[in-house]
Amino acid sequence: MYALKIQMKSLGYCLRDLIFYLLPNDWFSNRHLRPFLVRLFGMHCGPHLTLHKGVFVGRLSNIKVGREVYINSHFFFNTTDKITIGDDVAIGFDVSLVTGTHEMGPAEHRCGARHGEPVTIENGVWIGSSVFIGPGVTIGAGSMVSAGSIVMRSMPPNSLIAGNPARVIKKLEG
Repeated sequence: MYALKIQMKSLGYCLRDLIFYLLPNDWFSNRHLRPFLVRLFGMHCGPHLTLHKGVFVGRLSNIKVGREVYINSHFFFNTTDKITIGDDVAIGFDVSLVTGTHEMGPAEHRCGARHGEPVTIENGVWIGSSVFIGPGVTIGAGSMVSAGSIVMRSMPPNSLIAGNPARVIKKLEG
């Protein structure tokens, strides 16, 4: 019975994501239909959310998005734990926010116990294209994450962040 319940839940996620994907990538769908649907399915988001085609998510109830947020195409939310995105945030295409991680196991099975750590993007952040933000990371308010960066630790406010692994390149005016 439990396996059937899991399969039905997975099927529901697939159907929901298919509906999100089938909507055209136009002004009306990005600014009105997709935001309406994610709210309907349990995501907490403020007004004026722009959500482009190709956004893939797990549990929408684990995501909280502020006002005036722009999320471009091919965005991936891994929702093992909570994801919080502040106000006035812009996110480029092909970005991943991943909350799931695991302990290091013994040699016979290195992928140990799984768990999640929350990800927080504070107000006014700009995240460039093809960025990966890992579990437990907070991006400080007013920061910019350069394209292609891999962020595996929290970053301070008003910082230009870049690289693999990402580091603060310079402080920005606050």
